[in-house]
Amino acid sequence: DERREFIGLLASVGQGLAGITSMSNDELARVTRGLPRVEIAEIVRYCQRTATQLDLPLISERKSAVIRQMCQDLLEVHEPAGGFERVSGLARAKEELGMLVQAVKNNPRSASQGVLFVGVPGCGKSHIVLALAKELGYPCLAMRNIRQALVGASEQNLEKVLWVVETLSPCVVWMDEIDQVLGQRNTGQSMDAGTSERMMGRIWEFMGSMKHRGRILWVGTSNRPDILDSALLDRFQLVIPFLHPTPSEVAGLIPVLAEQLGRSLGEDIDPAAISRIDTLQCPTVRALQEVVARAGTLTDLDTGTAGQPIDQPHLLEAAADYKPNYNPLQHRFIALNALKM
Repeated sequence: DERREFIGLLASVGQGLAGITSMSNDELARVTRGLPRVEIAEIVRYCQRTATQLDLPLISERKSAVIRQMCQDLLEVHEPAGGFERVSGLARAKEELGMLVQAVKNNPRSASQGVLFVGVPGCGKSHIVLALAKELGYPCLAMRNIRQALVGASEQNLEKVLWVVETLSPCVVWMDEIDQVLGQRNTGQSMDAGTSERMMGRIWEFMGSMKHRGRILWVGTSNRPDILDSALLDRFQLVIPFLHPTPSEVAGLIPVLAEQLGRSLGEDIDPAAISRIDTLQCPTVRALQEVVARAGTLTDLDTGTAGQPIDQPHLLEAAADYKPNYNPLQHRFIALNALKM
């Protein structure tokens, strides 16, 4: 309400907002969430002075810079480009998260406060975090390394992050590789004079606060949920496993990955044939992306023209040439741990 009132004041002074934006005052008040008044005024003056359009990309860029400055790069702001419609496969995950989105919108107090995505690396966990934020209409704040060597600095960084998160709520707070960020408590006093224990306790206290329920959604992603602390796991009541894509999901992913790489597919393409290649029996989405990119390179070399549609022979050649840089047995172990959760 205060941002809307301030934007109305800016619109009534001098040239106002006429000619520099197509967004209403309500829309501007929503997308400038997290910006102090002085920054909102500066963006408007800049657009007036340079005849630049005041649009969402410009505001998002400035907001990211301001929040990074406020947090000293302890938080990174992501503005999601698309929702679940841009996620191929993962039908069960999208179904569960769709119910969560409806719960947040209809009755926030009944929604889960934390969601944990666990499973195989390179299979869509990070991608769907951003899609979830888009579906909710929330900014996505990724927590970075907040630990420092100086005494008291880590706790100070944490309090700064929690203050910004509360200021920007409603929002999604994403802790990537949460097993590395938080991990487990030691059996006794840690070698850092108890800093780790105090920080984890403060995070758990903040996550468990009822006043934040429905306004701050915590999302953790991890390849190793088996090493997470039991008290931390208790904060994530919804756990979704991410496994290797099935043959049918591979067939659906190939066109999507080609589009992301700016490539088109020929009419002879049979994506399902890739799932029968020996080196891609346990493929990751990242591996499939590399296969499609390699197929595009082979197509360009053979045709002598860049950007030609990828045909089936080149796609199969790229798939057969691919050598996984991960241990499939280890990936199966990770998948089983994810299912166990």
